[in-house]
Amino acid sequence: MSFEVLEDKRVNIIIVGSGKVGYTLAQHLNAEGHEITVIDSDEEKIKDLSSEMDIYCVLGNGTSYRTQKEAGIEKADLLISVANQDEVNLLSCLIAKKAGNCQTIARVRNPEYYDEIGYIREELGLSMSINPEWEAANEMSDTVSVCPCSREIPWWNDPASCSHSRKIRIKRNECCRICR
Repeated sequence: MSFEVLEDKRVNIIIVGSGKVGYTLAQHLNAEGHEITVIDSDEEKIKDLSSEMDIYCVLGNGTSYRTQKEAGIEKADLLISVANQDEVNLLSCLIAKKAGNCQTIARVRNPEYYDEIGYIREELGLSMSINPEWEAANEMSDTVSVCPCSREIPWWNDPASCSHSRKIRIKRNECCRICR
């Protein structure tokens, strides 16, 4: 199943991990009308999520076949694993791929793993892997260009959202010592 097909229908998504990223994913994807299930081993987080959103929550370990089965892995279209540990994310995706044959996305933060992500993705059958720090650094380097020759510097109305950017004009010799 390709992601293009997934965009055209209500998608059954399992999220492993209910930290900031997992919570935000659940919130946004639920608001888009998708069927969301969240797996986490923190009972308090699961209680909070289930009381705040119209989603199914499973208390358990995302690397457990039994827990994934309880979450409905057999009928899931996508599993996104954003737990705090890369190993949990990778193993959760591997189990989901084998048990449910769904698309899988893993957050992988460790540079050692990310250096080998092509091999890992191919061998584990990951649909996608994301390193948030690497992605943020790339986005910043593509967006922010403050060099001695620069006459315009991107600036954001809302630092949390790069979508509302504007440029500030700077006269030569005012931006830094190197230009003087």
